[in-house]
Amino acid sequence: MRKDAMFRGISLLVLLASATLVIMMGSRGGYDLQNPLQPLRMIAPLSLLFYFIMPIHACFFSTEGFEYGTLKTRIASGQSRASYVWGKFAMMTFAVIGWLAQFYILYEGLYLIMSGVTGASIGGVGWRKEAVAFLTIAGFNALYLTAYGTVMMMTGFLIRKTAAAASSPSCSYLAT
Repeated sequence: MRKDAMFRGISLLVLLASATLVIMMGSRGGYDLQNPLQPLRMIAPLSLLFYFIMPIHACFFSTEGFEYGTLKTRIASGQSRASYVWGKFAMMTFAVIGWLAQFYILYEGLYLIMSGVTGASIGGVGWRKEAVAFLTIAGFNALYLTAYGTVMMMTGFLIRKTAAAASSPSCSYLAT
């Protein structure tokens, strides 16, 4: 997956989104913080970006074996279809968790750096409440994105063509 151009492109997009959102959020309200975890709670609603990116990646990722013939080669070499599907699912899950971690960690780090550079104050009040709220939000994001990606992969496996899977009813908003 590290050699996949789409995976690299999405990782770069996540990097750019994190940096851009730090600048946008800081310019709106300044970089003063009640506690170090406050930026994570502020950015959690904006992680909806992944719900537009993940279906595209899941559709292409699930159908690439059909389009390039690697599925036939793997099955001919003795790998079962079930292990192939579970492998795709595991890689998609790791990608979701990796992109979420990249997004949140980069955003938090850049926000704290900007707070330090601008001389903003960082308090220590209520950080436990922020941590629980953020972990809940991040956990649900990971579960929802994995479920959403699974539906897109199922669509791709059933249709077996990237173009048809990307324009299926479950991905129809992506085709426009």
